[in-house]
Amino acid sequence: MTTLGRCLLVLSKSKISTYEQCGWKYKKQYIDKIPSPPTAAMERGTNIHKVLEVIYKDPRILKAEKEEDFLKIIEDHSENKNITGDAVWKNHFAKFNAELIENTGTCIPKIIEGYIKDPKMGLNGIVDRVDSCDSGWVVIDYKTGNYKKTLDDVNKLELAVYSILVMRKHGGKVAYIGIYYADKGKLVVEECKQEYVENALGRMEAVKIGIQQGNFSKKPSWKCRFCSYAKSMHCEYG
Repeated sequence: MTTLGRCLLVLSKSKISTYEQCGWKYKKQYIDKIPSPPTAAMERGTNIHKVLEVIYKDPRILKAEKEEDFLKIIEDHSENKNITGDAVWKNHFAKFNAELIENTGTCIPKIIEGYIKDPKMGLNGIVDRVDSCDSGWVVIDYKTGNYKKTLDDVNKLELAVYSILVMRKHGGKVAYIGIYYADKGKLVVEECKQEYVENALGRMEAVKIGIQQGNFSKKPSWKCRFCSYAKSMHCEYG
């Protein structure tokens, strides 16, 4: 067994996806810890996430009801995070919260969790928001960028990982999973099927075995064109 096999391996949805995409890339990023500069889109997404995470901790949120109330809170925190301009996502999120108030009586998530780590499973993740409905939890992830009308395989893996973490920490059942697209103001939600959870657990176990066995082979694909490691480290597939 390798040194990696003897130590406690903690995975996340990003690590699982990266290893499945290319073991070589996983090794460079997570074992050799070679930094990869974020793109402008990644930096923007990170900054917007930071704002969306903190507004529900602002005391003013308890009295906010109208779009302009939420927009003021969003603008204030955007200035603190040095996110100026870019008004579209702010208006969308203000409307999203006002509609939640109108339809459910509250916009505040049941769980504002953030980072969850399960040492026994060797799994962690950052959960954006968890709401509740009559049949269980509703796990929602915030995203910037391109809007998709349905959840794809990557989305289902990510949300299943978050669902596993939520259920193991808080109990109960995750009934629905979804994505809120900040740039479009669209919420895509579907039932959290047991097969999604089982698929995530199986893929997680397969990745652990591969890493522990020291299998970091390259997996050439069209994605190699966008891999910063392939370019900077002269991979033949980049």
